[in-house]
Amino acid sequence: MYIWVQATYVLPAAGCGLWGMPGQPAGTPGAAQCFTAASRTCAAAGVRVHWQGVESGTDAVYVIRAGGTPGRCQVTAYSQVRSIGFPGQVKTMACQSSVTDAGVTISCPPVPTSLTIRPEPSR
Repeated sequence: MYIWVQATYVLPAAGCGLWGMPGQPAGTPGAAQCFTAASRTCAAAGVRVHWQGVESGTDAVYVIRAGGTPGRCQVTAYSQVRSIGFPGQVKTMACQSSVTDAGVTISCPPVPTSLTIRPEPSR
């Protein structure tokens, strides 16, 4: 007898919603403003970011840990690659956010690149 077991990996909720990266589908209105406001005071909040490729995509949720130095918060990044078929395992990484006039920049050493979540222009 064989037993088929499929693990389900779930990303945490993102209270601020989905931030729509340039070139990707639109996100939740106000998601970037919500995450920026939380980053200014290091209030607990999360934002989801989605990158879509041809046959796979990556979902990430960045969660601010409450407390810390305002404007330079501790952030946990949860990421999951999805390819045709099943979602992959959720991976975590310790990051830091910094607030600038351009938005919130998230850096996750030792990764050499960073992500800047830019608020949508006012209409």
